[in-house]
Amino acid sequence: MTAAVAVRAALRVLPIVFQAQGIGYAGDQLPHIALSVFRAISIAWDRARYSLRSKEFAAAAAQASLAASVASEVASEGFAYRGRTAPRPALAASKAALSAAYALDTSANSTVDVAADAAFAADAVAAFWSAISIDTTRVDEGVMPSVVASSPLWPNSPSRFPYGVPELLWSLWQDMKATLHAANQGWDVWTIWYEDRLEGRIRDEERELAYVLIEDDLWKQGPAIVNAEIKRRIDELERAAPVPPEPSSELGPVLQVTERGLEIISQPSEGDFDEELQIALHDRLRRVLPALTDATHKVANAHPVLDHVVSEYSDLASQPFDQLDLASLWAVGTGLLAFRAAFTNQASGMMTEPLEPGHLALLQQAAEIHGAFILGFPQGRELTDRADHARLSPEIIAQIEPPARLILEKLARASDFVEARTRKFIAVVDETLFIHGWETARTGHAAYAVTRNSLIALGKVLIRANSALVTVAGGILLSYADPGLQMTQHIIQFMLENTQSITSFAEPFPEFRSWICFLIDHMDREK
Repeated sequence: MTAAVAVRAALRVLPIVFQAQGIGYAGDQLPHIALSVFRAISIAWDRARYSLRSKEFAAAAAQASLAASVASEVASEGFAYRGRTAPRPALAASKAALSAAYALDTSANSTVDVAADAAFAADAVAAFWSAISIDTTRVDEGVMPSVVASSPLWPNSPSRFPYGVPELLWSLWQDMKATLHAANQGWDVWTIWYEDRLEGRIRDEERELAYVLIEDDLWKQGPAIVNAEIKRRIDELERAAPVPPEPSSELGPVLQVTERGLEIISQPSEGDFDEELQIALHDRLRRVLPALTDATHKVANAHPVLDHVVSEYSDLASQPFDQLDLASLWAVGTGLLAFRAAFTNQASGMMTEPLEPGHLALLQQAAEIHGAFILGFPQGRELTDRADHARLSPEIIAQIEPPARLILEKLARASDFVEARTRKFIAVVDETLFIHGWETARTGHAAYAVTRNSLIALGKVLIRANSALVTVAGGILLSYADPGLQMTQHIIQFMLENTQSITSFAEPFPEFRSWICFLIDHMDREK
């Protein structure tokens, strides 16, 4: 079991530390106990998240583990002073934090076991082990530990409470949060930090590290001093942070936000090609597609995604030759080719209902004409070569496929800021990915390009909005393009509500991740 899984186990039971709040001595010490626990667990999380910088945390981890151990003893002594026994779950939660702070893979199992002891007393053991199982499965599937460390703490939880937190743990967290805030020691820096972990939200790297790279002497001065220093560092970073360079779009469909919303912008082919041959192939496509569309629609109940792909492809191909959007035609055409291969090579006994011979012949004919037509354009050859040779590694695919599907699904339903035809196009790309998977290189590349280019287009709007609104003239122009700024507000809401999916998708691409995280952090501050 990895250190990432261990620290997440400790984070889940952190609210149980509040049970150390007692009458008298132990209660007075709660802020000091909490600071030691937060210190230990934040260092453990940073080591899992930023493994390449783990050497920077080695000394800090040892000091934090010692501080958390002392805090546990203080809690025990405080209760003993009152003739009582310290609540076992609270001590287990503290011990889990200090264990995680010092954990390597060899000691991760013991951290999880101690955290499970605390979870059992909080009536959250089933949810706890379910979350552990999901984490370990993701690691086994090749998802990087840093990505696992950054994901929401309670995935697939049935709880009705925020972030899927089990009821008693949420109640304890609310009590602990209120008590710490009432101490007037600047505890909001830590309560925000912990709820970022619950949500799976990642801030800028230097901001995350502002919590842990603090001298030991400063920690010893207590919560008010440490928390003020963390707040000072965060404020300084936010004031100094420039907008990161805009990431490059991926070769593929071009998307922009217009007055109609997020929209595909047609990009006619450039460069030299045999115009007479290409026009002839386009005419052949347009003659074959009505029969294929009709035959496919008749079996839509059995093959709904094939029906959607053929319908969308027919719509794109029906445009006049000089108005064809080749990148979009290529993207949807990857689904056409994938279905052709799947039905042609279909083995007997498969669950999927086969196509009638005449229907299959139409699909094969359309796919063959599509291949020749697309490769007849320089842009089509470039797209195909990019998809076939610039393949993402299996580890990156395992990481980005789930968030890409979530983003595409939500964009396909986002009628508030995505244009209707574009929603249909995105839905087809998403459904094709679901059926054929990322292993089909061209299908996966099309989904990656559409997801990345959509997020970049939405991000550009937010940067323009922020720049425009600082001037009267800019605000007037933006209001003219987006009356009442309704669309802009819907885009902001989408980005904030899907922060975890967006940052997970961007994670393997440093330039893209830096830019998108900056935008989300800025939106959250302005919100």
